[in-house]
Amino acid sequence: MPTATLQDVLAINREIGSLAEAGVPIRLGSAATSTKRTLEQIDASLKLRSSLGQDIHDAIADNPDLPRLYQHALQAGLSSGGSELTLAGVTEESAAKNELRSAMGRALVQPLIVFALAYCGFILLCTLFVPELTDMYEQLRQAPSLPVRLLEFCRQTMPVWIPLVPILVLIAVFLWRRTTVAPPWWIPGARRYVKTVKQALFAEELARLVESKMPLAEAAELASGITGDSHLMEACAALENDDPSRAATRHAAHPENSQLAALPPLLRWALTGNLGEQSLPGVLRFAAQTYRQSAQRLATVWQTALPILLGSVLGGAIVLVYGLSVFLPYIQMMRDLSG
Repeated sequence: MPTATLQDVLAINREIGSLAEAGVPIRLGSAATSTKRTLEQIDASLKLRSSLGQDIHDAIADNPDLPRLYQHALQAGLSSGGSELTLAGVTEESAAKNELRSAMGRALVQPLIVFALAYCGFILLCTLFVPELTDMYEQLRQAPSLPVRLLEFCRQTMPVWIPLVPILVLIAVFLWRRTTVAPPWWIPGARRYVKTVKQALFAEELARLVESKMPLAEAAELASGITGDSHLMEACAALENDDPSRAATRHAAHPENSQLAALPPLLRWALTGNLGEQSLPGVLRFAAQTYRQSAQRLATVWQTALPILLGSVLGGAIVLVYGLSVFLPYIQMMRDLSG
């Protein structure tokens, strides 16, 4: 393992902080704590342990103050002699989820336009159409029907809800932009998209670690920990420690090990199969490229399907409610007149 110092770790943290300030989504720990605050806590913890004479690698490995995913990513970066693995580990999944949220935000634009048009139409309805209906019932000396009474109530409370509704919409948009909660998983292909991105990240990280002459089992444990995927972590726990001199060319677990079933076929073959003349890092990079292409195809699916789905469901619901508010009172009035 390359020799690392506290200054190396602090430099990596400064890079992470710069990415966060530039708007790059970062995943370190709890979403309730800002990236800047989390990095400050990490720096303080590492400085304290180093001042007490603890080696930086031990200060990272045996430190409950460090978020688990960041801990794995930092160990991988220091082990390979570069910060690329650490930066990829703390940004990759967050970037994928952020893309899902952005796509959902873009898909909500059409329903918001439909809502704005229906909202303006409803204001005109209450202003022009409702007084005519109530006057007609008064001339007929009949009590207004329930739909008309509801519309009359809306007309009387217009000074309240006309400014209130836009304010609530603006607050909802503001909270949506500020929140860091993961996107809903009902988005077509969203769950599989994030999972495929994690598999690509795992393959890339593992290739770099194996090239740095790290034993395969140890490298797989670090690479799976960076993804935060429990299934990958459990599968990599099944790998047996191999001789470091053979880690780049030989597999470390029996192909029929049931714990490896959680791995996708290409990764399972790379870790347990006969690679022939191919090197393990080369096969892993090919797997990473394959998974990234698969993720891109999945992204095309939900980027196309999401606007259609939300536009149809939300837009259709808005139009339906507005149509009922227009035609239901008129139909009820016709029935009252015929009676």
